This record gives sequence, C-alpha cells and structure tokens, in this order.
Amino acid sequence: MKQRKLMLGMIVLVVLHTACATISTDKPQPKIADNYLSAGRDLEERGDLPAALEQYELALTVDPENAVARENRERLSQKLIQMADEHYQMGMKYHGQGKYGLARTEFLTALKFHPEHSEAYQMLVNRQPEKIPPDGLPAYVFHVVKAGESLSIIAKQYYGDFRKFEAIAKFNNIPDATMVQPGQRIMIPKIEGVDLAAGKPTQQDDETAYVEHILRAGESISKLAQLFYGDYKQFHIIAQFNGMEDATRVTAGQKIKIPKMPGLPFYPDAARTGAAQASSSSVPEEKAPEAAPVAQPTSGDEQILAYREAGMTLFRQGKYKDAIFELNKAVEASPKDSETRRYIALAYFESGKQFFNQQDFKAAQDSFEISRQFDPKCDQCQTYIENCKTGPLLLHRSKGLDHFNKSEFKQAVSEFEQFLEAKPQDREVRAYLSKSFYQLGLGDYNKGDFLEAKKGFESALEYDSACEKCTVYIDQSEKSFKETHYNKGIVHFGKEQLPQAIAEWEAVHKIDPNYKDVDQNLKKAKLLQKKLEKIKKAADGNS
Repeated sequence: MKQRKLMLGMIVLVVLHTACATISTDKPQPKIADNYLSAGRDLEERGDLPAALEQYELALTVDPENAVARENRERLSQKLIQMADEHYQMGMKYHGQGKYGLARTEFLTALKFHPEHSEAYQMLVNRQPEKIPPDGLPAYVFHVVKAGESLSIIAKQYYGDFRKFEAIAKFNNIPDATMVQPGQRIMIPKIEGVDLAAGKPTQQDDETAYVEHILRAGESISKLAQLFYGDYKQFHIIAQFNGMEDATRVTAGQKIKIPKMPGLPFYPDAARTGAAQASSSSVPEEKAPEAAPVAQPTSGDEQILAYREAGMTLFRQGKYKDAIFELNKAVEASPKDSETRRYIALAYFESGKQFFNQQDFKAAQDSFEISRQFDPKCDQCQTYIENCKTGPLLLHRSKGLDHFNKSEFKQAVSEFEQFLEAKPQDREVRAYLSKSFYQLGLGDYNKGDFLEAKKGFESALEYDSACEKCTVYIDQSEKSFKETHYNKGIVHFGKEQLPQAIAEWEAVHKIDPNYKDVDQNLKKAKLLQKKLEKIKKAADGNS
C-alpha cells in the first residue's frame, strides 16, 4: 500500500514538472479590498461617512491584514463618534429649550453616525411624560393662552414650577415650546404629586365663553379687538380663536367669535348697535359695564405707527427677518397702508437677496414672490425669481469648474453631468466634461487599469468627437491590456500557477479570441488542470 501511494506521488510530480503548473492555496484578496477602499474614499469625499466606514469594514473582511483599510476604519470611526456626540449635545440643547422636534432630529442624526450611542437612544425611547395620577378626576384642564404668556409662565401658574413646561408641551404635542400664540387653547395635564387646582388661575367655563359678531363693512379684526377688549393689539386672540391663518382676509357678513379672555376686560355689548349677537348658550349672564370704551382711532393709529417705525428701524439695521415680523403686525392692522407695504416689500426683497447669496434658492424665491405681492411693480423680483429657478443649475456648473481647476476630475464629472441633464447641448460644459473624462482616463492608464482607462477615453470622445488623442489612447489601452494580461498568463503558467494563468488568458480571450496564442494556451492550461484534478481525486480515494 505504501509503495502504491509513493508511485502516485511520483506521477503527480512528473505531471507538474512537465506542465510547469501547480495548484495555489487560498490567500487574501487585495484587489477586491482595493475596490472597497476606492469606494470608501469616494463616499467619504461625498460626505457619506457611515457608508464609507462600511466599505472599509468590507475591505478588512476580504483582506484582514490591509493596513490602509484598518487605518481608515479607525480614523473614520473616531470621527463619526465625535460627530455623533456633537449632534447629541445639540439635541440636548434644543430639548432644554423645549424644541422637541429639532431635538429628535439631532438624536436621530447622532444614531446614524454612531448606532451605539446609548444616550441618544435613551432620549428617543425612554422620555416619558409626567405620570398622571390614577384617580377619577379629569386628567387635564383647558387654558387659553393670554398675551405675554409662555409655557414656562403657565407651568408656574398651575404647578408652581416653571421647569415643568415640558410636561405641557409634550401633552399637547407642541414640537417647539416657544411657539405658542395668544388665544391658543391648550390642555394642562395633572401631574402625580402636584395639586393642579391650587395653581389654576381662573374658572375654565369663563375661558371658553364668547360672543358672535357679524362683521360689517369697514371692520377688521383689529377693530373688533379694540371694541371688545379695549386694546387693538389683541387681534391675534380673535384670529387664533377662529382658526384664521391670515387675519387680514375677512369679509363683510362673516360670523366671528369673540372669546372672553381671563385677565382682559371684556365688553360683550360693545357692538350691540350693529349685528353683534350674544351666544346665550355659550356666555354666562353677567351685568355689562355701564359704558364700553369708545374706539379711539388715534390709539390704533399710534400702535400701527409704532409697529411700522419698529419695522423700519430694523430694516435700516439690516435685520430683515425681524423687520418683516414687526411690519406684518402693522399690515394685519392696516392692510392698505402704503408706507408699510412699501417697507415690507423691501424687507422681503432684501431677505430674498440674502437667501440667494447663501444659495438657498427655494427660500429666496419665496421671499421675492412675497415681495412682489406687496409691490407688483418690482421688476427685480421677477428677475431674481427666474435666477432662483436656474440657480441650482448654475451651481452645478460653478462647482464643476472649481473641481476641474483643482484637478478633482471625478467630482467635476458628476457636477457637469448634472448640468447637462438640463442643458445637454451646452458646448462649454461638454468640452470641460470631455477633458475631465480624458484626465481620468490618463490616470487609469498610468496605473495600469487599461480597461477603465479605455472607458474614460471613450466617454471623452463622446462629448468631443474631435478628440484625436482619445482615439489613439482607446486603441493603445486595449493593446496594453491584452499584452499585459497575456504575458501575466505566461508567467503564471511558468510558475505552475494554472488557475491564475487561466484567469489572465480568459480576460484577454474575452476581448480578442484571436490574440496571439491565447486560445491555444487557454485550452492547454484547462486540459492540464483537469488531469491534475483527476490525479488528486484518485490519490484522495486511495488514502
């Protein structure tokens, strides 16, 4: 038996030496790892760091000893952890301000960068509202927000602790605790261990009382506020109570509800001579004051003037967003005031220019369109609106040129291609795209990646048919590829590395079956490989 095994071994050695071939063992796959590394670098350049990290991990999977992949993984992992911490801290800042929607976005971003960030995870899943006591009493009471009130002030009134504003915000699903309006009706939840009734400032039945008023010609919401509350500034309460998005868009004959507000004087008979109709089912009977204050136009005019002057001052200071806020108040009270409309048009226009310069073209277009609503003669608004529509396109061209001048040809190609999707016949951009592809082809050619180089030169020729060098390099790339891989096959065959030799010759054969002796060599190598496999099987069967 031993002599038989020895003889089989000698036969194998004879065949191997005769064919100049041997069977290789499994090794790391550096070429596949390089592909993953290249993909990771591309993703990192585009800012998709989590995806880039995944590519580096894959590179280490196929080539565990790859030092570059390991270094990139460690570097990017630390960077992502740092970025996750920054977003977590920003989320905590927003959460402390009661801006829960923004806080949630930051926590989710932190988990995207670092899925193991336990603090961010806990903020998303374990933030529960204050416990509601398990008794038979109502779980909440209603409160109508008064002018000047915030959730912190309301929390202080009901709970004796302004820091409990978060409980109110969450109970009412308010994403930003700073964004509450006078007249807004909110629920004040009962909290275990806190005597809600002790902090309740007013009787809730009075808060939901209202009278109905039929709007007459010439009346506005601000005039109704002056009539019923004695204060024109409280028009926001009426608008909010009636669910109005725009307090200036009311018409004669419209039925308006005037709510009775805690802390404000209320004169339900102020417009009795007109079409005011008290809602007997809604308003508790009470003795009306002897005389309601007479609306004083000068007081309203003074308030309008104050809003307008504040807006104009802010405009001159370049604080256009704040100016718009103040001027909008004046417009709501006096929609036809020409000076106010002129300044608010200018404020929106300048705000639009700021957005445009920041390349936020959507916000810029919105601002210019609103400016034109207040000033239909604004010719520059229309020009800017058109530029906003083409702005993103021009931005692709500008970025492409910038990348090209920095020799960042891959990024340049991406930007130029996006530009040409909208303007496919633009000669200048087509020329730059051709040059970018040409440079990419040269880079691949010099690295010995001849097929990829050929693709680059072919793309360059597609965008510039007059590129003579492209045609030369396309032919040369194919010739270099065939010659290089044909010779590599011969080297592998000589080293008795049949699988590698077959792979090299098959790559050449796929492009040109008639190249030199590639067809004959390939058949010979495959035949020898089959013989070796039979001998090995026979040896294994007799062992």
